[in-house]
Amino acid sequence: MNNPPAFPNPHLRDDSGITMRDYFAAKAMPVLAIQFYSLNQQLSEGTVAELVSKVAYEFADAMMKAREV
Repeated sequence: MNNPPAFPNPHLRDDSGITMRDYFAAKAMPVLAIQFYSLNQQLSEGTVAELVSKVAYEFADAMMKAREV
């Protein structure tokens, strides 16, 4: 999977900074967090955070795959 920088800087030669996959995951996290906290109030914060993180990257991977089409 090609995972380029989300905000490439033409003045830098390296690919430092946030990647597209990380950016997509970060954008998905707020909505996922709200949904998981409202649906799973019995879970501990750590469990919800781990679940949100995992699902956010699943969404990011799907978005990265969709970009290849």
